Amino acid sequence: MKAKRFLSGKTFNVPENCAFTINDKKDASLGDLCPGHKVHFTYQDVNGVLVANRIAQEDLLYQGTVKYIDPKNRTLTVKRAGSSKAFRIADDCKVLVKDDKNGTLGDIKTGHKVSVTYETPNEAAALSRKVRPVWAT
Repeated sequence: MKAKRFLSGKTFNVPENCAFTINDKKDASLGDLCPGHKVHFTYQDVNGVLVANRIAQEDLLYQGTVKYIDPKNRTLTVKRAGSSKAFRIADDCKVLVKDDKNGTLGDIKTGHKVSVTYETPNEAAALSRKVRPVWAT
């Protein structure tokens, strides 16, 4: 398994007894890991070979204020601290509103504060999996 960090990277051997976690999911496997996500490795250097003992993946999260939403084209632009990030919204995107209730894209309006959990498949443009308004007014 290869892991990149900025401009460098490392290759790890992943034995059968390696433990995997993804957020709160403790019974994950190597196949559950998603490319582009942040991972933490616990490993040993065995004669120059890096052997992973535990791999923990975290969701990618972007929080800010909705700058623009286009439900027809399924795009969302979120701004924070002087910059913005655009997302393509997946067809199966889950929208959660206040108190973790199910919502729709129609519940998200310009100016709402949101938390976007997203993926970057094949290091392409971000693809939203879950859009979670912190509050919807």
